[in-house]
Amino acid sequence: MASFEPQRGKRRSTWRARIDLKGFPRESATFDTKAEASAWAARRETELRDTRRGKIIPRTVKQALDAYAEKVAPTHKGARWEKVRCTKLARELPFRAKMLAAVMRADVAEWRDAALLTLAPATVRREMGLLRQVFEVARLEWGWLHDNPMASVKRPPSPPARKRLFSDDEIERILMALGYERGTPAQTAGQRVAVAFLLALETAMRAGELCGLKREDIDAPGRFLTLPRTKNGDARQVPLSSTALALLELVPKGLGLAPATLDVHFRAARDRAGIVGVHFHDSRANAITRLSRKLDVLELAKMLIGHRRRSHK
Repeated sequence: MASFEPQRGKRRSTWRARIDLKGFPRESATFDTKAEASAWAARRETELRDTRRGKIIPRTVKQALDAYAEKVAPTHKGARWEKVRCTKLARELPFRAKMLAAVMRADVAEWRDAALLTLAPATVRREMGLLRQVFEVARLEWGWLHDNPMASVKRPPSPPARKRLFSDDEIERILMALGYERGTPAQTAGQRVAVAFLLALETAMRAGELCGLKREDIDAPGRFLTLPRTKNGDARQVPLSSTALALLELVPKGLGLAPATLDVHFRAARDRAGIVGVHFHDSRANAITRLSRKLDVLELAKMLIGHRRRSHK
């Protein structure tokens, strides 16, 4: 049975709900209004009774994160990042030992606010997005809870879009730091990173797309390449300029780089060149700025975002 008790504080009054259900530990939570406390108590009692009847499988947040990392993350393009973040959250979340059905919005909001003291808002947004997806899979596919407690918890606002561009001088300094001379075959890992950088400046392709590029994806006579699966899950075709085709000829077997390797080499070269405030991804802004002078808005969007196939019934 649930009971409700008003709590009078110095600044505001709240309502505490308590649940005493046979066979389960006592639970309590505080809410701004009695209506919110009643709604939570009713939902939680239903979940506990469903757990007793076998309709909900009792699992902790940590168990859900571990299961997601093992079963779901490997099917995604960003599998490595999701696995790493699931491991981090399973180790650090203050409510990781709670049963999924017992997690409340207040738990998530408190963690979010604490995380913002030490992490960038963009990082907290990504981690909240991942955790919400873990809860949603547990709810829809595994039957481990009724309601997603993150459904109405606000994420930090998105940071403003980056507008940093590489200057011509910075580009040359980075190529020099990577030990690369324009037009020569790429032999070392650093030189292949240099070719990837030049391709990114020319095509607006992302690091992961460049590293995953295969020879069969390139149609040299047609002057385009096909990316079968991009960041947003859609395929897209990338037109190839004469410069881009020439760069691809310098790496006939592909770049042979993992995204993490590319990132390490690029950051080291950037630092050796004495350049601050830029990342490999900023090359995309350079390319988009240049391409916007050649393509209309629809052509540019199709090239950068891709074409989503819709089924017709």
